[in-house]
Amino acid sequence: MYMVDPADIIDLTGVSGDDSDGMESLEGVKDAKLSEHIKNNSVNIGESKQKSKQTKRRRLQRISDFFRERAINLGHRDDSTRLRVEQLEYTRGDKTIISKSSNGGSNSNSNAAALCTQTQDIASCVVLCNKGTMLFNAAIRDRGWACGYRNCQMLLSSIIASADTSHRTTVNGAASRLPTDRVPSIRALQEMLELAWRDGYDRDGAEQLKHRVTGTRKWIGTTEIYCILAHLGVQAHIVDFHCPTAPDGTHPALFNWVVEYFTDASDENSDPTLIRDVPGNKTTRFVAKHPLYLQHHGHSRTIVGVELAANATNLLVFDPDISIRAHSNSALRLSHFRYRLRDTRGKAQFQILHVDRELALLEGEGAEISKDISSKRVP
Repeated sequence: MYMVDPADIIDLTGVSGDDSDGMESLEGVKDAKLSEHIKNNSVNIGESKQKSKQTKRRRLQRISDFFRERAINLGHRDDSTRLRVEQLEYTRGDKTIISKSSNGGSNSNSNAAALCTQTQDIASCVVLCNKGTMLFNAAIRDRGWACGYRNCQMLLSSIIASADTSHRTTVNGAASRLPTDRVPSIRALQEMLELAWRDGYDRDGAEQLKHRVTGTRKWIGTTEIYCILAHLGVQAHIVDFHCPTAPDGTHPALFNWVVEYFTDASDENSDPTLIRDVPGNKTTRFVAKHPLYLQHHGHSRTIVGVELAANATNLLVFDPDISIRAHSNSALRLSHFRYRLRDTRGKAQFQILHVDRELALLEGEGAEISKDISSKRVP
């Protein structure tokens, strides 16, 4: 027996026309109700599927975040070999001896490497930056895009090593943002850059990178390094070598500037106890200056010193994309660090970023001025 659902009873009072018209109206109402019911069920099913997809997406994101954070937190242990500038020195012999400390393996910050070489044909000396500078080279996962971050880490390692205890907590009586324990990871540097942008540093650059770099493989360059350092309270300066200064397309003005930076006779902070006389009229001298960030189109490096010879001047440059570990079982010659004048040929322009030896936390008007990046052009 067919039972009528009360919800299906339609009040036909006032319906005009013949019986067939009434029945057609009744059927039309029923069809409309059925269509609405099917539509509502479809919406509910769609919402349920969407929620299920969102739940799965969030779960995958959490897993991805976990492994990414784990890799970042362990980054100081799984990166390639790190050297200290103080371990680069001249001695007799034409091979480099890589020695590892007993405190850790090749992935450890405690790695020790002695770069031992002899130039047999010319008398020369080497001037190196702050001896506490760590040399970082890229891990496999960040090759090809993270050179800017690795070079920034080298700069920060020098700054942190040279800052005394008081400067690590306060600068000019104000709270310092300078890290006190270890060099920040790439992820931390990305977050620092975004914080600097939010505080108004380099608005144009922030716009170009869409105000976001954390968790991405976006390249950064000189201006982004400036923002990170300035936001930490480190006064940074940019020098533009905007064109070649020799007929053959090389950049001797760049080399002259770097040599003057490392050999400035007015530098009273050089440590005379670190001047080493080596057989063959060769010396290695450390100066209390930070390394230089060197940028050209598509890549960046860190200048850690200069090699001065009778007939040539070479920059000593660390390229984070060149693995020191790859040479750990063979001879590692100084040529891996030399950057010759001829190597600048074909490169339209260079930028150098250098930082003051003394920390200075800019406040008030000075801090606002530092948010707008400027540079000095040479020549």
